[in-house]
Amino acid sequence: MILCNLNTRVLQDITKLEIPQDNEANYTHICSFDECYNNSIYFIGRKALKHKLDCLMSKQSIIFVEDEIKIEHHSDDSVLVYVQNVRKIMTEILIYIDSKFDQSLVNEKEYYFTEKNAKIHRTSIIEKNSILSANVYIGPYVYVGQNVIVGENTRILAGAKISRNTIIGNNCLIRENCVIGGNGFGIEKDENGNNIRIPHLGGVRIGDYVEIGALSTVCSGTIKPTCIGNYVKIDDHVHIGHNNIIEDNSIITSGAILGGSVHIGKNGWVGINSTVKESIIVGSGSLIGMATCVNKNIKNNATVFGNPSRELVDFVKIQRKLDSFLK
Repeated sequence: MILCNLNTRVLQDITKLEIPQDNEANYTHICSFDECYNNSIYFIGRKALKHKLDCLMSKQSIIFVEDEIKIEHHSDDSVLVYVQNVRKIMTEILIYIDSKFDQSLVNEKEYYFTEKNAKIHRTSIIEKNSILSANVYIGPYVYVGQNVIVGENTRILAGAKISRNTIIGNNCLIRENCVIGGNGFGIEKDENGNNIRIPHLGGVRIGDYVEIGALSTVCSGTIKPTCIGNYVKIDDHVHIGHNNIIEDNSIITSGAILGGSVHIGKNGWVGINSTVKESIIVGSGSLIGMATCVNKNIKNNATVFGNPSRELVDFVKIQRKLDSFLK
């Protein structure tokens, strides 16, 4: 349950929906479909049908329902609103709630402001030749190195480290304890056969509306930058190697490891705990399943699973043969 203070008029503005209820009806909670609180907002998608829908007993509430679902019985003084994509409506409302977070809970004396209204916690270190654009937020114990540019409305949360030669776009979220722009793992041998580290000075380029999860690393490119496109979402505990290119709207989920010089096309999906070998090209629209080990290029719109990775059709055939053999 989430506490809120919304009315029908505000919900109409957020969702751009016509809601057949008194414009001044107030809602004080956002709840899961298996809870029952009056004056609440609920969301029912297809997955919810597997569970008990206690929300239908709630009074003076609003229930957003996926339009493929038919609800026959509910409280008379609650309203059902059928929508094409209930998850999208839920996202829009939660984004609004998040944007109205009560900043009065924060001790303002711990922050200072730049000329461009960037808000910086006093424990953070910002190198003098870095540029913070308008309305940037820098949380506690953040380090921003030399030649860093941070775009408008970007938030960098506690403990993040942004190394030199990094450019971050507008409206990004860099979460707690990330390391962005640190040296990649490039090793060469000297004349005596000893390992020496190759400096990585190419930096990182991050587009707009990018999110990088807590405790993730994005390594600097060697000469050219590591590049992350617009609207890319990177989960917690992810490693992005040096010289990677991740194109727009791709999603990298928790625990994934991308070696150096990997190229992920637009709208890619990298599953939980997957590994992509260095210099691999993953085509646009492709899906890499959970715990997959990718050691060869993947064509556009492919779905791959397993270790080593195989396309879904081949993976299923091999699995059936193994099951038959074991029987």
